[in-house]
Amino acid sequence: MPRSDCVYRGERTIQGENISPFVHISLRKTDSFRKGEWISVGNISTSEDFHSEAVIKSFEIGASDGAVASIEILDERGGAFDRSVSALFTNLKANEGQVALWWGWIVSNCDTGTTRLEKAGPIFLVMKKINVTFSGGKVKYKIDCTDIISVTKDITSEDSIWGDDENPMGIKWALKNMMEDTDPKINIQWINKDGKSDVEFKDDPKAVWETNGLDKLSTIAQWLENFVTTNDRGILPIWDYTKELATLLLIEAPDFEEKQNEDSNKFKGIYIVNGGKNSNVISFNPSLNWHAFYSYAANAGGQGSGPTSGKIEWKNDKEVKPKKQTSENLGAKQTVTTNRAAIWVHGKRASTEINKNQVKTSQAMAAIPADAPITGELKIQGTVEERFWHPRLAIGKYVHIVLINPYHLRSGSGCEWLAQPVCNEIFTSKKWRITGLTHSIKEGSFVTTLKVEFVGPFGGSGSNSDSKALMGWAPEI
Repeated sequence: MPRSDCVYRGERTIQGENISPFVHISLRKTDSFRKGEWISVGNISTSEDFHSEAVIKSFEIGASDGAVASIEILDERGGAFDRSVSALFTNLKANEGQVALWWGWIVSNCDTGTTRLEKAGPIFLVMKKINVTFSGGKVKYKIDCTDIISVTKDITSEDSIWGDDENPMGIKWALKNMMEDTDPKINIQWINKDGKSDVEFKDDPKAVWETNGLDKLSTIAQWLENFVTTNDRGILPIWDYTKELATLLLIEAPDFEEKQNEDSNKFKGIYIVNGGKNSNVISFNPSLNWHAFYSYAANAGGQGSGPTSGKIEWKNDKEVKPKKQTSENLGAKQTVTTNRAAIWVHGKRASTEINKNQVKTSQAMAAIPADAPITGELKIQGTVEERFWHPRLAIGKYVHIVLINPYHLRSGSGCEWLAQPVCNEIFTSKKWRITGLTHSIKEGSFVTTLKVEFVGPFGGSGSNSDSKALMGWAPEI
């Protein structure tokens, strides 16, 4: 990429003479900024009843398929602490203990004296834990928050079976009943690959559905892994922490195999590493996991057998035994468990269909962090754009990272500063997929970290020349 392109096409820093980060937390459930009981930063750091005797010292929120946050507060008198503790005792039925969070920048213009607020949020989380330190006549405490689905892991459904042999139940209706069976009642929102609410399943799965003592999220994963949509795709569960009503998004997986370009990439953005003062990139730390890489590149996948048929099924994304593989012992072996629902829907084809559908589900879940071959952390100046904190707009989307090689002094006909090649051929790519986001504010700094992984294809001389990995860099298998 030419130098001029880096300056004008890359994501820029925030424009303003004076910028300062802020955090705002409402202790009582509300979607209104600076309403009710709240704690923030600055000279007026609390609502009136707290008399500005408490202030937020640091804040961090991380998001992937769910969200967690940590807020550190300094309280001079203890009033804010007392209110926080009283709100911590959660009534899941009433969704008490829920807090609303905003964060962002206060941007001032020195010439006009005007100030604007650039904020992200609100997001809604549940207070889970408070760590307290009493010293120097003050109270310091840290509030740990999480999404509601995380606190239900020890809660199982009162009813464990939906549907019967005479009246089998559809999978979508069974999921709705299961999620609303116990408190907290959780709303399900279906979203197809086009962003609409119309999601239908292949073979119209109707069966007797059992939770087998599992929590809600584990039950969803178990029920969905054996079935795919009419578009032949798996389902990715993501918690929608932007809604005050507890909501779980069940999203039809995008096609990770399709070509990613600037027109089709809904998460547009070019991030220039070593791009100078105009670039908003602070640092980029890639990591190569060779064990994971070779497991991925070999594509052996192991094998699985269905207990009902004893038939061997190859467990890979091509659904066939890999070519050029001389040993059937390569790869991790898995057993295809044929449960009651799968037999009801697929009959004698259960083991074969489950094998194929589980591969599709695994591909859908690839948007959630795993042991990927090449991963990295891209730290940029803190941003409040919705695409960086809304669960539907960030996770699983792609970013274009351009790594400019460091310039160095080189002597030829004379001394000159050079970088050859200009772009690093290994890590410059449009195929960095976002698997997680973190926003961190402390001591006057605001940093956003994108957790990314590089998506293949991998392979040596046999790889597709039209889709070479990492700008032509393709390690041998």
